[in-house]
Parts: sequence; C-alpha cells; structure tokens
Amino acid sequence: MCLIAIAIEQSEEYPLILLSNRDEFLNRPTNKMHWWKDKDILAGQDLKAGGTWLGINHQKQFAIITNYRDPKHQNPLAPSRGIIPVELLEAHGADFNSYVQAHQQLWNQMNGFNLVYGDSFQVFHYSNVSQKINVLKKGIYGISNALLDTPWPKVEALKEKLSKSIAQKDLAQEKLVELLFSTKKYPDAMLPNTGVGHVMEKILSPICIKTPLYGTRAHTIILKDISGKMFILEKQADTHASVSFEID
Repeated sequence: MCLIAIAIEQSEEYPLILLSNRDEFLNRPTNKMHWWKDKDILAGQDLKAGGTWLGINHQKQFAIITNYRDPKHQNPLAPSRGIIPVELLEAHGADFNSYVQAHQQLWNQMNGFNLVYGDSFQVFHYSNVSQKINVLKKGIYGISNALLDTPWPKVEALKEKLSKSIAQKDLAQEKLVELLFSTKKYPDAMLPNTGVGHVMEKILSPICIKTPLYGTRAHTIILKDISGKMFILEKQADTHASVSFEID
C-alpha cells in the first residue's frame, strides 16, 4: 500500500516536493481529501477504520504512512495503522523522537509500516520494522512497502522521474502528478521477493497499480515554496477528479 518520493532542498522554488500514490482494495470505502470537521487535519479518510494514509494540519506538519509487505507476519486483528497520522498531527509539533518512544509499545502491536513526518524544520522517517528514526537531509528519497530507499524498480523509477522534473524545472502540480500514472511492469530479474509469489510481485510492480480488485486509488502532490506556503493536489486514479488546497 502506497508509494512515496520526497525531494528535500533540491529545488530553489520548492524546498519540499512530495509525490505519493495510495494503493488499496477498490471496495474499501473512502472519502477524498478534505478538512475534517472535528480535527485540524486535511486528509482523505478511510471510512472502514477511520484513519488516513496522508494528512496535513494548519501548522504545515504532514504525516504519511505505507504498509510494510510481509505476509508471514500479517495479523488481521492488529490495530489500524491509519490512526498514526491522525494522532501525530493532532499532537501539533510534539518532539518526534519523544513521540515515537511514547508510542512504540502500541506501534509494535501493529503490522509493519513506514511513517514519514515533516514539520517546519525537519523531515523524519520511522518504521516499526527497523525500529529506527532517520532524519532526512538534502536529497531525493523513496519508500514503497519496504524500508526507506529499498531499491525496488518503481521506487527507483519514481525518484529518477522526480529528479529529471526538478532539473528541468517542470514542477507544476499537474505535470508532477503525471509521474505517478505509470503502469509499466518491470522485468522478472528486477522484482523483489516479499513472499507474495512471483505473479503478485509482477502485478504490484508498477508505480500505478491497476487490477479489478486492488490498485492505486489516489495520487497526491505536496509542494512547499520558499515562503513556507504549501500547495496540495489530490487526484482520484479512477476518474481523475481532483481537489486542491493551499495552506499559508
């Protein structure tokens, strides 16, 4: 579930650029990105468990989560990971290291995940699989359903596409979101072995997954300019209907 590419201080215009695909079962009920009525959070919402996969608040903090693919250690009764971005954004700038330590016991009961969190000063990555906090410095990073910068072909391809767009200064949101549309499947020799079988590895290998039951549901672009203003675009994968937001 989900694919992320992040560019930090690679563009003079946009010190932060984030691209993300949300992958999920097509019949799982979902609300598109919106400002939640009862919380300071801009996010889509998983209507089954109540959480989200990507959210932002008015303080321009953001949190994104991806699943870690490991079918041998998948507990169907584990707590929902989608609550993590919601609660983290509601903490409004809590020290990330302290926040992780305070929540590790609960998070260890969850199925594997990657968490990316950004505030006004830094961007962090944490996984309950590695149990390690990474501070993301200048560079371009990618995450899918393994650990940070694991070189799966779609992760490497999206990082390369983003790097080229930055070099060409082709950073309009509608241009960037097109980088997330690729349905290219990769050669067998390039595929990871995560325990789901060769056929499924192939099906899940594209940047944008399309199957009758499971696939990419939404594409999201986040840009933060040099003044700190954030621009957010979410586009639905099936209809290409989009919503956009700005946070000053």
